[in-house]
Amino acid sequence: MPIRRFRLYVDETGTEDLIDLEDPANRFLGLVGVILDTAVVRSATLALDELKRRHFDPDPDEPPLVFHRSDVVKGRRRFESLQVPENLAVFGRDWLAYLASVDFTVVTILVDKLKMTRLERLSRASPYDYAMERLIERFAHFLDRIDAVGDVMPERRHGKKDASLQMAYEKVRGHGTEGLPAEVIIRCLPSAHLKFRAKTENVTGLQIADSLAHPSAKIIRAAADSRIILSEFEQAIAMLLYEDKFDRAPYDRHRIWSYGIEEIP
Repeated sequence: MPIRRFRLYVDETGTEDLIDLEDPANRFLGLVGVILDTAVVRSATLALDELKRRHFDPDPDEPPLVFHRSDVVKGRRRFESLQVPENLAVFGRDWLAYLASVDFTVVTILVDKLKMTRLERLSRASPYDYAMERLIERFAHFLDRIDAVGDVMPERRHGKKDASLQMAYEKVRGHGTEGLPAEVIIRCLPSAHLKFRAKTENVTGLQIADSLAHPSAKIIRAAADSRIILSEFEQAIAMLLYEDKFDRAPYDRHRIWSYGIEEIP
């Protein structure tokens, strides 16, 4: 039987800046990983292209239309039609249907940067690299339990940030983590290099990850803080993630924490 191959598409919400962390708006960094079987990517891309044609009729002579959550929500640039509430509602319904139709798995890592800076062993660490190490570990666990292999495609951030992330990835492959030895990670992730791609390159998995990064992090925070109110659309995203998309224990579908969700430190 051929070995199944998966790709982890990575996007973030928030920043890794360590400034004014007492403010809840600055305190958290969320990293979302969308795991797609490479055999599914083509059909997922065709369905995404059809959704774009149905709602936006993109000009074939223009650069590819790329979904970016902030532009979609605010109706900016090529998504100006979504400033009409009725159009936004119809698009939101169809986007939820698209997400439900594609077979993918989600892992979200939420970093409390304030707590992180108060721990001596983490006070000098990059929040993004720290979250990425945890995300790589969770992805390797996923691959190991289904006897598959994979690779990792983060959104390109350019320069030193990408170089730092590549170094963090090499460290995980070289030394393992507290929960997984290096030999297992190397077996599951045979490539020594991250496959960086820019948002403008119209990668389906990255567009899905971009759409889920902010709401999935907010969903995790809302579970612990009743002051955080989810919109109707975010509640629908939460239902989809909890019922079907978050990774979960193979022996208990209701156990999602430490599988599809992890809060650190």
